[in-house]
Amino acid sequence: MRLCTIVAAITLAALSCPSTTLAAGPQCAPVSGLSEAIAKPDLRHMVFGEVHGTVQTPALIGDVACQISQARPVVLVLELPVQIQNDVNDWMGSDGGLSARAALTVSRFWTQRSRMADQAKPS
Repeated sequence: MRLCTIVAAITLAALSCPSTTLAAGPQCAPVSGLSEAIAKPDLRHMVFGEVHGTVQTPALIGDVACQISQARPVVLVLELPVQIQNDVNDWMGSDGGLSARAALTVSRFWTQRSRMADQAKPS
């Protein structure tokens, strides 16, 4: 499958919370050293690269985005296959609820295991 970079700006609230209303805020796993990094007033961007198919990197990025969202707005940019652009467009126009999330993540892209997938179980 040929991949094309598609930028999808997705708010953390729609990704990690059961609803898009953040009354008390999500519970975040702490990331060592992150508080000091995000306390810098001139920090505008954080860029992460990853090996496709791992489970640890997406978990880390989720924890980073969750923790940062407690102090400031977060935009998460993803590299996704062009073949699922219509699904992404539908999700972006949705309320971000459970049924919208299920419709987005039903495609093979979200369910197949990569040849490079980690064999280690996440802790």
